[in-house]
Amino acid sequence: MSPGRSSATSGAWSGPAGPVTTVAVPGVSLRAVLCYPAKAGAIDDRQLVAILHEAGLVHFSNRLDHCESWAHVMSLGEQQRIALARVLLDPPDVLCLDEASSALDEDMEQQLYARIVAVMHSGILLSVGHRATLDAGLFMPAGSASAIRAMV
Repeated sequence: MSPGRSSATSGAWSGPAGPVTTVAVPGVSLRAVLCYPAKAGAIDDRQLVAILHEAGLVHFSNRLDHCESWAHVMSLGEQQRIALARVLLDPPDVLCLDEASSALDEDMEQQLYARIVAVMHSGILLSVGHRATLDAGLFMPAGSASAIRAMV
């Protein structure tokens, strides 16, 4: 690992990491941000544009090859949607999220979490936050939320 880099940003963790990983790196294309940890050309444009639409980021669909300081261009909610969109592109087996949807409205939060649950199939999703929608277990198949709450 390079000095000054955390294991998450050095690639020691596989699968999508939080919004800080590539959104905060200046001069990176939106394509690279979305495709991370894969190479920028690993996912075709149709799929990237579809994911941007799904994440409510259609206004960025014509900027895939623009290199920007995305942390300054995007709001916190947009950065969170980018991070969750990456999960949809490359679903991990285990996903741990901490306040990953705090800047989203509840409808967008519910829509993205429902899609994440659908694409993760039998994966494990742990999301920590202070939102009523997370507590309600709205994103899990019937019975899952109560089983998980009973273990906590």
